[in-house]
Amino acid sequence: MFVINLYTSFSILTISKLLLAILLFYLKFKIPSLKAIGYWALSCLLSALSTFVFLEYPYPASVAVDFVYSFLFNILLIGGECFFLAGLWSFKNKNINKPVLWGFLLATTINSIVFSFFFPVLWIRLSINACLMFMLCFINALELLSNPGKSLNSLFKWSSFLYFLYATSQLLRFVAGVFFRPVNPLGNSTITIYLYFMLGICIEILAYNLILIIMTYLNDEINEQLKAKNKLYAVIAHDIRNPLGNLSNYVSIFKQSHDEWNDVKVKGWIDDMDKMTSNSRILLENLLNWSKSQLNEIIVQPRINTLNQIINNVVISLKPMVDNKKIRLLIQVKPETKAYFDADMITVVIRNLCTNAIKFTQANGTITISAITLSDKVEVAVNDDGIGIEKSKLTLIFDSEANFSSYGTNGEKGSGFGLPLCKEFVELNNGKIIVKSTMNVGSCFAFTLPISP
Repeated sequence: MFVINLYTSFSILTISKLLLAILLFYLKFKIPSLKAIGYWALSCLLSALSTFVFLEYPYPASVAVDFVYSFLFNILLIGGECFFLAGLWSFKNKNINKPVLWGFLLATTINSIVFSFFFPVLWIRLSINACLMFMLCFINALELLSNPGKSLNSLFKWSSFLYFLYATSQLLRFVAGVFFRPVNPLGNSTITIYLYFMLGICIEILAYNLILIIMTYLNDEINEQLKAKNKLYAVIAHDIRNPLGNLSNYVSIFKQSHDEWNDVKVKGWIDDMDKMTSNSRILLENLLNWSKSQLNEIIVQPRINTLNQIINNVVISLKPMVDNKKIRLLIQVKPETKAYFDADMITVVIRNLCTNAIKFTQANGTITISAITLSDKVEVAVNDDGIGIEKSKLTLIFDSEANFSSYGTNGEKGSGFGLPLCKEFVELNNGKIIVKSTMNVGSCFAFTLPISP
């Protein structure tokens, strides 16, 4: 006959948590890019071990044995919640606050030592541990309230509700410890048994939600990659096919009647072909980098680099475009200006910003590239006196989903990938990009880079 008692409740909890931990470790092996799964797997494993230790608790016992079991139980329980919180922060792309997590573990350790050996008062030890668990569970519940995406909204809210219940149970443990001052750490009363049994059900539902959150996240990732692929095909079909078709037409004309055209006409065609190949090359580079970023294949390799050298190389590569529109391009960067960044990525950023400035600047206009050193960072700016950007469009230019693009002063067509790519690359290098623009006056695109690691 099945009887609900403390041993049965904790046995079921131990086995289910262990099975969930195995499943999460398997998912972590299959999806190594999602670090949160690893934290959650460790959380379930430590939680399972804590319930196992609780099952084996030999009461009554000597002071030393009591300390070992209570310490193991508390440190594993708190550690499990700390790893769950670390997983939430990782999943939401937040920095993991290690001092906070270590603080909880240190407080648990001190609590077990002081109130086992120096002041062996059981109810104080249990109350402090319940208070620590309440704070951790409450933080987890608050973190779950702010979800990272619409598709995860209901799952996160349900999980938050369950964690609030969990936190409430720990608060009840604290109140019971203070007012009733228990002498048995196992608390094998009917109320305690059913409380733990109900908590076990909540934890199982929470574990199920955790799996759903991971599956929903992966499904969203797949949908995003499909959108990216379709967008890539659309750009290739339109923005690359057209200039290639025009180049093919020019080549056919030259092959069939190259001796029938005068030098002026031929030079004009060659200039057109040069613009087509330059624009197509830049577009292809942007598409390649963008597709890598969408597939999470971009690896940032920062080091101390000299900005002047990188800017000069970009300017040299863009010289045909600058000369074609007779634009004056000024470089105001000191030779000793250095920063900490990935040289290839920031080269892409500067080239895109300069290409945009050239595209939207009238013939005989001026573009200035500058860099100033601030307290702990360097600010690089590309200023132009071009046609500017409408205020209503400023919020769209860095959004890859909006695919915002417009024609330049000579009818140059963009892809809508360049500026979102710039924003992503700058942020991957721990910087920030901003834009200021006034219609018919000009635009200023500026981004920051750290001076040191």
